[in-house]
Amino acid sequence: MPVRGRGGSSHENPHATRTAVVSFAAAVALSVPLVPAAGAPIAAAPARARLGLSQLPFNSELTAAARSHLDASLAQKWWGNGRNPHQNPQVSGSANDQIGRRIRGAGYCANGGSWNGYEIVYNGWGGASTPKAAVNWWLNISTQGHAEIIRNASVTDIGAASRGGAADRAGANQSQAGTYVVTFGRCG
Repeated sequence: MPVRGRGGSSHENPHATRTAVVSFAAAVALSVPLVPAAGAPIAAAPARARLGLSQLPFNSELTAAARSHLDASLAQKWWGNGRNPHQNPQVSGSANDQIGRRIRGAGYCANGGSWNGYEIVYNGWGGASTPKAAVNWWLNISTQGHAEIIRNASVTDIGAASRGGAADRAGANQSQAGTYVVTFGRCG
């Protein structure tokens, strides 16, 4: 979901051993190091590279925004049943308003002028819980703009968070659940 603005000054699985990875989904989706150093460039996704788009640097504020949404999503498990996974039912505002507040609240573009922010999410269990499944869904199955966000030439930064567990109550007791949140931004 895109967010635009002007600045001035989304059941923990005990069997999921991948919880320590900073961005398991982004590592596969975007060919990034599993634990990038702050400020280190993140290699562009094959989809971005094929379009001649630039690499996206890892941004700690965007990662903090992704992590806060991931934490709330796993704790509350509101995804599924036609609910918008970008819109926390315990927080006021539309999904776009909430995405913008998460990104700006984490400090992204604090000293910049205009900015854009985007968020993509994925939740799966069993054979559909892997980063590869998330990336395949974002790029090849979803009709909700996920591929367009990944391929968006205007974004300049990326942040991501992932953890074992389901953000959807239907997957809470399923094995090998995984939840992924990736944020993209441009600070002008």
